[in-house]
Amino acid sequence: MVASPSDVEEGALSTVREALTRWNAMHAQDKGVVLLLRSWRTHSSPELGDRPQAILNKQLIEKSDLLIAVFWTRIGTATGEAESGTVEEIREHIKQGKPVMIYFCEKPASPSSFDVQQIEKLKSFRSEVNGLYDTYATDDELREKVERHLNDKVRDHPYFSPRQTGAALVIKKAAPRKSLSLKALEFLREAYNDPIGQLMRMDSVDGLFLTTNGKNLYFREPRDAAAAEAAIKELEKAGYFQAQGHKRQAFKVTGAGFDYFDQITKDLCSADHQEFENLLKVINTDPRAAKKRSWELVAKTMYRCAGKEPSHLDPNSPELEEVNGYLRKSARFSERLVREIEDLRNSCRTLFTQSEFAGGPSKEEAIQFVLRSTAAGRDLLSALGGSS
Repeated sequence: MVASPSDVEEGALSTVREALTRWNAMHAQDKGVVLLLRSWRTHSSPELGDRPQAILNKQLIEKSDLLIAVFWTRIGTATGEAESGTVEEIREHIKQGKPVMIYFCEKPASPSSFDVQQIEKLKSFRSEVNGLYDTYATDDELREKVERHLNDKVRDHPYFSPRQTGAALVIKKAAPRKSLSLKALEFLREAYNDPIGQLMRMDSVDGLFLTTNGKNLYFREPRDAAAAEAAIKELEKAGYFQAQGHKRQAFKVTGAGFDYFDQITKDLCSADHQEFENLLKVINTDPRAAKKRSWELVAKTMYRCAGKEPSHLDPNSPELEEVNGYLRKSARFSERLVREIEDLRNSCRTLFTQSEFAGGPSKEEAIQFVLRSTAAGRDLLSALGGSS
């Protein structure tokens, strides 16, 4: 679970989500553990009969295994039991013997956002922390630290011991998942990556208008608008979208929706891990085939990131060039990652045009290509499940 006051919540949530996705890609298969993000924004629901924070504790704390708390300039609003909701959540986790990781942001803040009383309360809480905490100055630094510290916690903390029956993160046999159409999966992916997990819908004289994750989607043709409406209803029926209000102009991703997409990412990572092991075996007998297959895995992941079914995997194909153009234009994928994929693509173009009897790469070259392409595929999956 991620907890933080309002001044850091949105940024911390997306950064920690990316760290969790990267951790799952590299460690979930080996450790038999998958980490799924929870927060009050995505996993709470309206309820009466108690004070708000007590309800949140019941809905979230009892179902969470590890708490990541992030502070910047505020400590938050007092709950009647603690200095703030975040502080109360920290204490509840500690009381239940669950691990807690606390981070304090030290990047400069706008003077207009300063609240002297909040800053003083935060300083007091920081000085009273009974244990170790860490600091960060950039989102990249936070992401790297969280990813590294997660590995230590899952490996060393007694709560995650196989003998600890309370740890809900140990993977058990997964329940069968509902199958989604490509359009529904695309909408769920974008809303999953939206800062508040929401898709907005509006009818106009020009057709259907949707906005989510900073993107505006227009469906002017009646057939296209009908298909988009059907995809939204499909997500509602599956329990992954919930309409907000009777006018049905806003849809929020449900906890089940977030869990569904988290599981998709985890499954892709596990499949990638198995393929990687297979490729290492093939390199010894056929470096050319290993390099070619390694590229095809990257190409399939590129199609998934673009919301398309994998088709032509030849690096010279127009279809793959179109997908590559999508990656270049999308803010989700870093310039460094796009350049790396382009280098890999150029490196294996001749493999798809030469005869199979032509000279192939050496074992050393194939190993380096497999390692680079595997890393690129994992980075694509991390971006797919992370922030835009």
